[in-house]
Formats: sequence, C-alpha cells, structure tokens
Amino acid sequence: MRTTWMPLVLASLSLGCAVASSASTPEPSEKLKCEIRTQAVPGGLQFEGAVRGAAGRTGRYAVAVEKSGPGGTSQLSQDGDFAIPPSGSIAVSSTELSVSAAESYRVRMTVWSGSGQTGCETHSASLQPGKEGQS
Repeated sequence: MRTTWMPLVLASLSLGCAVASSASTPEPSEKLKCEIRTQAVPGGLQFEGAVRGAAGRTGRYAVAVEKSGPGGTSQLSQDGDFAIPPSGSIAVSSTELSVSAAESYRVRMTVWSGSGQTGCETHSASLQPGKEGQS
C-alpha cells in the first residue's frame, strides 16, 4: 500500500508547489495610466509624457507630436521601454515646442503592457499651462 500512496502524496506535493509558485507572482490587474503634462517655458510649451501604475510594472510607450501652421506640418515621435519605480509614476518623454498663435499642436501618447493598451492626448485647444491630458 505504501507504493500506491507514495505517488499520490508526491503528486499532491508537486501540485501544491505549483499552486504556491503561481500564487507568489500575481499578475497585476491594475491598468497603467498615461498623462501628458504641459508647462509654459520661455517661448513655448513643454510636454511631459508620464506613466502611472503599480511599482515594478513594465511596458512600452510611444509619443507622437504634430505641429501645423502656415509654414507647414512637422512631426516628432519617440518610443521606448519603461519600468514603474516605487513612487508609482515615471516621466518617459519630454519635448519643448515654440508657440505661435497661428499654429496648432497635437500630442498623443500610447502605453502598452501585459494588461493591455491605453492612451492619452492633448491639443492646442486644451493647451493651457498647468492643465494635463489624461487617459
């Protein structure tokens, strides 16, 4: 009878270890959040892309800036990887643009992680220093 029970006991212990190891590394269910912070700087505006979430979360971001006016259109893009620090927030991008009343601006940011994708946007109609675009 021992030989019959021994495989069952080992199987139970193996199953318990598998359950314990999967429980010790839970998948974060909280989605990451993005925000575009704007601030007035001499001669223009500064846009800062930030990601908020649980410490240790990782992912990828992409920021696209478009400026249009009488002189034409210009575009700028930036992307990269990030890891959320213990503070829960990280600035991943910073861009400064000159400002003219005859021009329009649009800043978009997309964030990807294991929990999905989110995005945020701000544009010239909402660009007032101190206001933030959020997801």
